[in-house]
Amino acid sequence: MRMNLNNIFILSILLFTCNHTSGQSNNYIKYYRNIEQAYQKGIFKSNKDTTIYFMNKAFSCVSEPFPEDLFVLSQTYLDAGNNKMHFKFLLKSIEAGIDRSVINKFNADSALTKNQKEKCLIAYNEYKIPIDTVLYFSLDSVCKEDQRVRREVNNYNTFEEGNRYVEIQDSLNRLWLLSIIKTKGWPGRKLIGTDWKSFTLISHLKPHWIKKHFELLKREIAKGNLNPSMLAGSIDRILFQYDKKPIAYNSFLPGNISFEDNNECRKNRRIIGALSNKVFFNRNYKIRAWKPKT
Repeated sequence: MRMNLNNIFILSILLFTCNHTSGQSNNYIKYYRNIEQAYQKGIFKSNKDTTIYFMNKAFSCVSEPFPEDLFVLSQTYLDAGNNKMHFKFLLKSIEAGIDRSVINKFNADSALTKNQKEKCLIAYNEYKIPIDTVLYFSLDSVCKEDQRVRREVNNYNTFEEGNRYVEIQDSLNRLWLLSIIKTKGWPGRKLIGTDWKSFTLISHLKPHWIKKHFELLKREIAKGNLNPSMLAGSIDRILFQYDKKPIAYNSFLPGNISFEDNNECRKNRRIIGALSNKVFFNRNYKIRAWKPKT
């Protein structure tokens, strides 16, 4: 049975208030699972009530929701005719770091009053990217060295000799990564502002390393440091490359799967809360694709 907008409005206030007053710990695994439901059961079916319900349920799991999810909820409220909640979550998305080009692309501030637009402008001007710049450049250096070694693999007398240097570099990267995780956390979006730098290292992890440190990686996901969909894609790639287990789609990103399926890839994906490929694309590409070039 669908919930009416009045009940959704009350529930959203309760969930969001509870999140900021109960002192509960963050759990981004639950967060991602609810975002998945918001898309599959709400957004993709144009069901505003369900989208609002699962988005707010996701936000109740963490203290800092991701900006594109806040933005999606603000647009859902706008479509539902609730301008007050539209402004509330649009402003929150700006305060969390949504890019101005996304606002412009969807003309998202057209329904705002003059006063509301001024508040949004102030939020833009006051926003500062909360990243660890030292860690960012350290990771950037590690990734560049990783790629340099791989580019030069054919310069050796034999492939085996070149590959030996790649393996050495990978082992050094894994040691570096483990030390960073234990001292600062996974060097992903929440720490350095992006997941894509660390994806270079994720894609070169070995099966035994992931198995040995799986609980550590899962804790980093639960804290919001590690993107579970990227890790799921890495797990799938490893299963395909080393265990020769088939993957029924053309990308190493998580497939659009059913949670009831007991396939090992899908089971791991469910455990860490990874998004399906369809949701992952909409969340990380469709919304973020219009960032201006610098």
